[in-house]
Amino acid sequence: MNAISLKSPMLAGLAYQGGATLVAHLPEALARRLGRLAALACWHLSPRRAGRLAENLRRLRPELPARALRAEARHAFAGFGESVVDTLLLSRAPGADLERRVSFEGWERLEVAVRQGGAVLLGAHAGNWEWAGAAMAKRGIAVAAPARRHRGAERFFHCLRQRFGVRTARRIAPLLRGEQPRAVALFLDRGGEGEAAARPARVAGHAAALAARRGWTLLPAVCLSTRSGYRIVFGPALRPRRARAARRGDARAAVAFLESQLRAHRGQWFAFESLES
Repeated sequence: MNAISLKSPMLAGLAYQGGATLVAHLPEALARRLGRLAALACWHLSPRRAGRLAENLRRLRPELPARALRAEARHAFAGFGESVVDTLLLSRAPGADLERRVSFEGWERLEVAVRQGGAVLLGAHAGNWEWAGAAMAKRGIAVAAPARRHRGAERFFHCLRQRFGVRTARRIAPLLRGEQPRAVALFLDRGGEGEAAARPARVAGHAAALAARRGWTLLPAVCLSTRSGYRIVFGPALRPRRARAARRGDARAAVAFLESQLRAHRGQWFAFESLES
């Protein structure tokens, strides 16, 4: 789930709380434009992160020349700025905005998966998963997801997610205890707490193994930005078996779906972390 990162925990908390107040009093178009401008400033001030994003995008589009790759990475940075503004807007948005701004493609696959026991959603950082999770909960399917700590902004994100019934924890194990969720989201481009890099193939393998262990469906999903909000697209419903080779095939199929979506919607992948095979 998307977030900005500031070195000072106190500054981070003030930035989120103050930012939510500010954007609530601005025309939405202006607030999102300011978000893009702020992100583009970060693009110039964070060459390491910009370079890391460009290198990750090269995995999807190895044929792109350096200039085109840089332009695509810059576009993704600007889109991330809009996504941050949207997260601030969500903290005070009425529930009706979820139905107005978030649409689903393949929703019936998630409904069937939940009826059959549950779903492991395998996603990537694109669009805005705060809005996506809230919209799914609004439709009666609350999502749980492991999420990193936001230093200084823990209260902001806790209140935001609690408001819509989305559960998070630093690790997945606590989410599977007590009241059982029916949908758990994992992100293949996010490393675990304290890890130096994300390992997409390993995350996909863990997602397939979790689905096989619980008898759930592995359902790849991507959140895409649209002119009116966000569209969540669910991929093929996969039923991983306990055999390791079969699970690997399902994991590869889920990753292939996500890669195809990210290639088709250029500049929407916020892969700021190093990726390893």
